[in-house]
Amino acid sequence: IGLGIPAEPLFRSSYEERAADYSRLNEFGYYQWRRSVLKRDNWSCILCGYKEQLNAHHLYSWNKYINLRFDINNGATLCENYHKRFHKIYGNGDNTKEQFEEYKNNYGNTEVS
Repeated sequence: IGLGIPAEPLFRSSYEERAADYSRLNEFGYYQWRRSVLKRDNWSCILCGYKEQLNAHHLYSWNKYINLRFDINNGATLCENYHKRFHKIYGNGDNTKEQFEEYKNNYGNTEVS
């Protein structure tokens, strides 16, 4: 049915990006994967030991490595500050374990603001 809406949006608004994130978070597999990663890492950031505001980071990105999305070995627990810093340096999407290893070697156990 032609409603005058393009099949692919010309750009993604922040609302659409957030909606996509919520869709991802609502997948049962994501919650189970996240909990498994945090538990394995003793509920603490593997770079600084902080135990609050934790994120389960995908070593090989969610968007490109679909078959690894829920593989516990494709996750690392990071505090919010280290997680934001990683993506500020390496961008969002198309990330790799090699980038994470480089990041860990260069920035691990340093103060993050």
